[in-house]
Amino acid sequence: RLDRVDVEGVAAVELPQRPTEDVLFVVAGGGDGLEPGDCVVYPAPHAPAMLRAGDDGLTALLFATPAQPPPFHSGDPEPPRTVALADADSAYEGEAGRWVLLARQAGAQHAGVNHGRLVAGHDGAPPHCHSADEELFVFLEGTATFELWPSPLAVLEEQKEKETIDVRAGHVVSRPPSSGVSHSLRAGDQGVSFLV
Repeated sequence: RLDRVDVEGVAAVELPQRPTEDVLFVVAGGGDGLEPGDCVVYPAPHAPAMLRAGDDGLTALLFATPAQPPPFHSGDPEPPRTVALADADSAYEGEAGRWVLLARQAGAQHAGVNHGRLVAGHDGAPPHCHSADEELFVFLEGTATFELWPSPLAVLEEQKEKETIDVRAGHVVSRPPSSGVSHSLRAGDQGVSFLV
């Protein structure tokens, strides 16, 4: 589940309380020491959390992954943990861009929120699909071409062809599990930054 959270200047909002591991990514504004690029993980279980905006308000994305506390957990709420994108270690950094396992570095056990940046004209991962996990792409900056590749059998029997979708900042693309349709991403002229 993905929710956008907008808090207007110096106000506060309580985040939903549910049996999930929540990952908050600050897109714009700030408050309570948070700034754009910060990732906050609220592990399961966690206490109700208040999100307070500064003078300029705050916009964030809240990813919720169903989760139960580990066996033999005391049941006491776990404190949230924060990592700044600028300070996070890169899983890859090179001529094609940067890949950061962001939520894991903030202590996530269930949610896999990662940050990717591709330099103009570069490809992300080779075409692939997932059998068990949904992938949700949230485009933050720039443009890209999202490619959908049919299975070899669909090409042979149904003459299916690759589809391309132009995406830009603000777009969200969901790739369901077990679709048999592979996906890949190529950065546009401006490059692209995204969460997945």
